[in-house]
Amino acid sequence: AVPFFKKFSGIAEIREVHLEEWVDYRRSNYIRSVPKNTTITRELAGIKQVFEFAVSREYLPNRHKFPLVGSPPNPRPAFTRDQYRRLYRGLRLSVTEGQGHPIHYRARFYLQHLVLILANSGVRIGELRGLTWNDIENRTDGKGVLMYVRGKTKKRRQVVPQPSTAKYLQRIKVFREIEVGQPVPPNEPVFCSSNGLPVESYKKGFKTLLKSIGLSADDSGNPFTLYSLRHTYATMRIINGVPHYFIASNMGTSVEMLMKFYGHLVNESVADEITKVR
Repeated sequence: AVPFFKKFSGIAEIREVHLEEWVDYRRSNYIRSVPKNTTITRELAGIKQVFEFAVSREYLPNRHKFPLVGSPPNPRPAFTRDQYRRLYRGLRLSVTEGQGHPIHYRARFYLQHLVLILANSGVRIGELRGLTWNDIENRTDGKGVLMYVRGKTKKRRQVVPQPSTAKYLQRIKVFREIEVGQPVPPNEPVFCSSNGLPVESYKKGFKTLLKSIGLSADDSGNPFTLYSLRHTYATMRIINGVPHYFIASNMGTSVEMLMKFYGHLVNESVADEITKVR
């Protein structure tokens, strides 16, 4: 496991999705033969002991859920178009109802724009949390912005979000400049608290919002989370026929992982090409 995990500077950077990626890595990295599920399960048990030790020493705040080897992939559900419209309207209404209550209004305003940017860029929530105004630049063609985020390896990578993202970022900047009465510092986190420090989590606010609009889970009972917005981005890009390599590259993942979680959508999206006759 060391060759895979040594790219992280600390155990706190490792997320559940990285444990799932290690399983795929392990299947293709071996000395004599492809490891069986039982072998990978045994090795995962050893890795889990390291994480349990980290939790006991408070190097990690919570225990991770380890993947079940041999089971089909179970990504967090993506919002359908209709569900996303409900979410969009719910966020807008929540912000409107928060007017007159500065603390509530601020929290709801930032949550609204966090959701909009996640759904239109496909970045991970941790990557967006570390985004500063220095990490944003206008596209040379004038059609939106480029974002530079730091992912699981802390290496800076370029993301090309949907053009509407520029509008959402500008709203946040204007809000923040009015709040502090001066231009925002270039190195300040885009998603910050009133004192300029990064906001650690929006999970509670998002969960409360989903509950208020009756959209806590998909039709199969799988709960929606902020990570569902990343899956929503991937789903919409695939359905719109964007080449899979471009989607994977923009999301900071591999085509292999994209196919693993969205293979059924890929087949549907290229159905016309597969059945084409001359």
